[in-house]
Amino acid sequence: MIFFTEKFLPLFFFFFFYAFMGWCLEISYAAYAHKKFVNRGFLFGPYCPMYGVGCVLLIWILRPFSNNYILLFILSTFLTSTLEYVTGYTLEKIFKTKWWDYSMDPLNLHGRICLLYSIIWGFLSVLLIKFVHPFIAKLLNPFIYSTMGRIVIFTLLVLITIDLITTIKSLINFNNLIDQFQEFSKEFKQKIHNPKEDLNELSESSVDCECDSSNEEILIKEFKGKYENFLETIQKKYPRFLSVMPNYSGDKFKEHLNNFKQKLADSKKNNKN
Repeated sequence: MIFFTEKFLPLFFFFFFYAFMGWCLEISYAAYAHKKFVNRGFLFGPYCPMYGVGCVLLIWILRPFSNNYILLFILSTFLTSTLEYVTGYTLEKIFKTKWWDYSMDPLNLHGRICLLYSIIWGFLSVLLIKFVHPFIAKLLNPFIYSTMGRIVIFTLLVLITIDLITTIKSLINFNNLIDQFQEFSKEFKQKIHNPKEDLNELSESSVDCECDSSNEEILIKEFKGKYENFLETIQKKYPRFLSVMPNYSGDKFKEHLNNFKQKLADSKKNNKN
């Protein structure tokens, strides 16, 4: 098979190796920040493909410039920043939330990259190309080209393919759930502007509300019930997505509910005027 020729064997192996090391880096940082284990990977397995792709690209593209430290640093900084920005943008479009946010850091671009971390990635990339990878390659090359090495690479390719298919399927269902809630939120925003018009409709569906409840109480209970059902479904079916996306946490729910109450108060004030 062409994928297991001597040309491609090291590319696949080092992709998995650095993807695993990147995953270790991410969970270590998350454990330090959140004081608990959080799987920060996009896939279910112990690997972050962005690190695997990034390291392989850096090694492959920048090897000709490895003797020029300044040029190597500049190109590394540019490539890693581009990869981080594109990955961040893509994940935001897929999951409709940020997986990392540099908005509070100076000289950031849309919160996806910032100067400080770009410099850090550039510095680490120089270390990778000049020192780390040559040592790792020398140590592991005999295994990579062995029969066992080929078996390991083939097995990992099968596993990551299954992982990718499973993740995409879960992601489609997850996004459908998000879209349903967003549609529900839009409907409620319309009801805020004219709560009296929707009172009868809401009263029929809000069986737990007392007959003498105000329009505001009915709307808030309806909104709160729907949102709690939404969070409960995500926590049961997609706990990993919830753990890596803090925008869907309980604190964010309170923020949404408080904003909703404020809009109701403003609407009531405007109606009186």
